[in-house]
Amino acid sequence: MQPDGNVPKRWVPIYPKRGWAYKSMLAHFIDCVEKDQGPSLTPEMSALVTDVLVGAYKSMETKSWVDLPLQENYIVPGYDAPAIK
Repeated sequence: MQPDGNVPKRWVPIYPKRGWAYKSMLAHFIDCVEKDQGPSLTPEMSALVTDVLVGAYKSMETKSWVDLPLQENYIVPGYDAPAIK
């Protein structure tokens, strides 16, 4: 704060402290194996999140609402995907 009471504008980091990205994931995996428990994030949860993200891209591209789950295959613009079979 400045003497006149104003707070100077500055960028504030919003990301977590840097570190090895996979450290906590590996620790969780090892904990699950040791305790014979399932992971905190299931494949089904991952599929739902992916559907929401792809739906957001489709909505931005079409400038309209989309219904989830998506009923058709949709490739995110800029993604060089292999052919869908």
